[in-house]
Amino acid sequence: MDQKKIDFPKMAWTPIPGAQFKTFQRENFQIRLMEIFDDFEEKDWCQKGHYGYVLEGQLNIDFNGHIIEYREGDGICIEAGVGSQHKAIIPNGGRAKLILFEKI
Repeated sequence: MDQKKIDFPKMAWTPIPGAQFKTFQRENFQIRLMEIFDDFEEKDWCQKGHYGYVLEGQLNIDFNGHIIEYREGDGICIEAGVGSQHKAIIPNGGRAKLILFEKI
């Protein structure tokens, strides 16, 4: 398939506890449109790499006790691996919408 356009508005949301996402995959790469709510909780540290952009809202990412705040318009650049393990946190009452570019 030689798809040139990803029509996110026509895609169904995939719900997970505290979040929802839409994913386009090709070969070993994916683009995710993700919406995260304040009740989102990661039980384990994520060691995957994420590159993206905050479309709306705010989220904090905990890198083993070092918190970085990301707001609308900020880019996200997290390399894969133990040294970059992280957890996303949404401030109370908030939400964030992101576009993420990831290897799979």
